[in-house]
Amino acid sequence: MEFVVDTGFEGALALPLETIAQLKLPFELELDSVLADGNAVPTPVHSATILWQNKQIDVAILGLGERPLLGTALLADYRLTVDFFESGQVTVLPITV
Repeated sequence: MEFVVDTGFEGALALPLETIAQLKLPFELELDSVLADGNAVPTPVHSATILWQNKQIDVAILGLGERPLLGTALLADYRLTVDFFESGQVTVLPITV
């Protein structure tokens, strides 16, 4: 599945409700999400176990929007590199100190 990297989204993942239904992800709760325009919208939260950087992790997935989003919660402690051109490469690697 392809995701849009959204550095303004502090959560882990957001998926369209249709995708959540297809994946049969369990519902956890509903919360208000504040969008970029400042509006708060009720948002269902579902749970899933995903494979991230070769590790299985449990994440909350917001049912929101029309495109899958990858947020900054998954990018913490990683370096994000983006080649800004059509079909440019996006790389997420652990930060080594």
